[in-house]
Amino acid sequence: LRADIEAGARGLKVYKNLGLDVKDVDGNRVSVNDPRLDAIWALCGEMGVPVLIHSAEPANFWKPRDKYNEKWLELKLRPNRYRDPATNASWEQIMGEHYDIMAKHRGTTFISAHLSWLGQDLTQLGQRLDENPNMVTEVAAVIYELGRQPRAARQFMIDYKDRILFGKRSEEHTSE
Repeated sequence: LRADIEAGARGLKVYKNLGLDVKDVDGNRVSVNDPRLDAIWALCGEMGVPVLIHSAEPANFWKPRDKYNEKWLELKLRPNRYRDPATNASWEQIMGEHYDIMAKHRGTTFISAHLSWLGQDLTQLGQRLDENPNMVTEVAAVIYELGRQPRAARQFMIDYKDRILFGKRSEEHTSE
């Protein structure tokens, strides 16, 4: 990582499988706040590189796949996105781990992807931003949540204007 940063890398992206599907050599789930990863977060802070971290999935992916689930169609079309609570860490646990690393590594800037999956609850997202001055967020893939609450979203964007990023990845420039 140090060599990559010295060679010009300007950030680190952590894909959502950390905390979900990543297993260690013993077959155990690697949590987002696994202490074995502390050196990575610390190095990014030391070298001034932000960490774009995409933890979990929308909380509805853990809820029953029925007509009351807003993500029903997406889960029907992509059933592998469903997270059975009986066999997966909960959304709350994964996101708790996500915020733990921000609290532990105050010298590192973390970009919490997709409004930290809290676009439907801007009050809670604001509290998370207030608790973690080293956290910023971005709106890719969740802009519709803001559209459902235009007045609250407008005020949120005014209040946190220096902590919200806008961007779109280019399919031809990514290996995801």
